[in-house]
Amino acid sequence: MIAADNVVLSIVCLLLTAYWIVLIVYVLVSWAFLFGVRRPYSGPGRMALDALDALVLPVIRPLGRLVPPIRMGAVGLDVSVLLAFVILSVLRVAVC
Repeated sequence: MIAADNVVLSIVCLLLTAYWIVLIVYVLVSWAFLFGVRRPYSGPGRMALDALDALVLPVIRPLGRLVPPIRMGAVGLDVSVLLAFVILSVLRVAVC
């Protein structure tokens, strides 16, 4: 079925796209923290980051347990976000 013909599939496609954008924002924010930007202690910035964590971490944590980090010397590269992007891509192709 094509998503344009079915309202439910159109909504699912929209939600998958919105979650894709949320994951991109999560990655960009985590890079900002990596480069020295501090987390706000309170205020709307803190509330936005808490909401972002509440949306992304329930998906990323189980994937992180499923696939261990790739070791590169003393650093471990977490590939759970990449795996989430791959899963979302497959779902978007199947639904949209």
